[in-house]
Parts: sequence; structure tokens; C-alpha cells
Amino acid sequence: MREMYKQAWYLLFKRYIDSAPGLLERQDTTPAEKRCAERVCKMLSRHGKKYAFTDQGVLIDAIAGMSVARKMSGANTIFLHNAGSSGSHWVMGMLNDLGLAQACGEVKVSREYWLEARSLSKSDSSSFLDCVHLLHSYNLDLLSSVKPLVNSSHMAGWRIADHFTRPRKSVLLLRNPVDIVISRTFRKSSYRDFIAGDKTDDQYLSDNIVFVKNFYASARSRTFDYIFTYEDMKASPYKQLSDLLQALHYGYSGSRLRQVVDSRDVASMACGSGVEFNNLYKGRREVDSEVIDRVAGEMKQELGDFRGVRDGSKCL
Repeated sequence: MREMYKQAWYLLFKRYIDSAPGLLERQDTTPAEKRCAERVCKMLSRHGKKYAFTDQGVLIDAIAGMSVARKMSGANTIFLHNAGSSGSHWVMGMLNDLGLAQACGEVKVSREYWLEARSLSKSDSSSFLDCVHLLHSYNLDLLSSVKPLVNSSHMAGWRIADHFTRPRKSVLLLRNPVDIVISRTFRKSSYRDFIAGDKTDDQYLSDNIVFVKNFYASARSRTFDYIFTYEDMKASPYKQLSDLLQALHYGYSGSRLRQVVDSRDVASMACGSGVEFNNLYKGRREVDSEVIDRVAGEMKQELGDFRGVRDGSKCL
């Protein structure tokens, strides 16, 4: 255990935790850095209250010890890649309820610490990133040492997954790209207020078009253990979740799967019940058809990719 305290990954993780409150107070902190720091502080408070940790150092050591155990056990991390507004919270919630994985939400690392992590050896970098995943887990417990962790990975998740050398599974969750852009732009007001400032609807719409196009472009250059869509999940959740678990080689009880699927419909998850996540869909806002037509006109290639995956003519 004493050797762990000297390891580069442990020292970086400790600084990552210790620096979060200060980042919130700095005037030069970017919105992305502030969001990372807020999430770290939120999870520290959550774990501290749940497990009665009065010393932050004890929690840091506990997470680091779990990461060492995860390395020894070969525990997986599932990168559930999606562009947001695609039902990833719903899928994670069901995997969590099945007891087959522990949900982390979207895991991000601020730029400063990401650059430092990349400068470490790949083994040390992966240990640091594993600790960050554990910190984000909503069900941190002894089973965290062996259970898969699920990262609802957006754009930042590509680089984390590419740099992560421990056992991992890459899953791609797609949704009609036009619907993603509309949802991101008009139906997540709290996130928009945080990330987009005073931008107009048109400016923020353009930002989200670029974001989703970039996501699809990144997805085209990668291979995945499994690909599925929100639309198919919504139409047949039992079949889609069953196919996902089989692709990941996870054993499950059919009756328990049915029970979980029946207890978690997409509407209830979207509005935030069950496992706690941030950046959730908060309600419908009507959007002019002209706006939808504009987005569709700018996303012809992405629509083609999406439809190809659904009808089986493309693997992306």
C-alpha cells in the first residue's frame, strides 16, 4: 500500500481531487473546466455522506485501492459512446439495476489534468483514468473492484477510450442526428445556460449541428463491440438490451431483465427518476418545421449513416 502513495497516477489523482474547489473559485476557469470541477465536488460530497468519510484523504485512498484491485481482476470499463440526447441514461440505468455494471454518467477530465495524464506511461495514465471513473460511480462499493463501469461517453470520451489500456468495451448508441440536434438545442435549458451563455437559438443550433457532425465523423473511424440505436431501443427494449448483453458476453436472468425493462420506461428515465444523472431532458419544446428542415438539409451524410445502421446496410 505504501508503494501506491509514490505512484505517479496516485499523486495526479490526489491533485485532481484537491484542486477542484479552487477551480470553482478561479476567474479564468472555462465553462468546461468548471463543469468538471463541479462534478468532482458533487461526487466527493455524495460519497462522503453515504460512507461517512470525514477525511477526504481516506476516500482518495479507498478509490485508489479499488483501482488497484480492478487492475488485478481485469474489470471492464464500458464506453457507451453517444452524442447526447440518445437514451444513454436509460440504458445505464437498466444495466445498473440488473447488477451487471455500475453507472458513472459522462466522465470528463479537465484539459490541464488530461494533458498531465497523457504525459504518464499508458499504464499509469489508465490507472488515473480508472480512478476518475470510480469517483464518478453512483454506486461506489466493494463490488466496484470487479464490476464493469459504464461511461456515457460523448466527444471527450473518444480520447479517454483511445488512451485507456485496461480491459474495455466500446459500444455505439446512435439516434436520428436531426432529433439529437433539436433536443440538445431546445430541450436542455439548464445545460444550455451553463455552456452556451448568451448565444442565440440560431448560434446554438449551429454549434450543435457541428457537434453532431463531428461525433459521426469520429465514429466512422472506429470499430465497436456493438452498435444499436435509440429508436430500436424504444421500440423493443427487451430485445435490444438482451442483444447488447450477449454481445458483451454478460450472463443475465431473462425474468430479471424483463422486470427491469418493465420498471424503467424511457420517459421516466429522461425526466430523472432512478439513478441520478445530470444534463437530462427536462421537457418538450415545440420547434418550427423550418428549423427541422434546415438541420436535416445540413446533415444528409449523417442521416444516411444512421439509416444504414438501422436497416443493416452499414456498420458505420
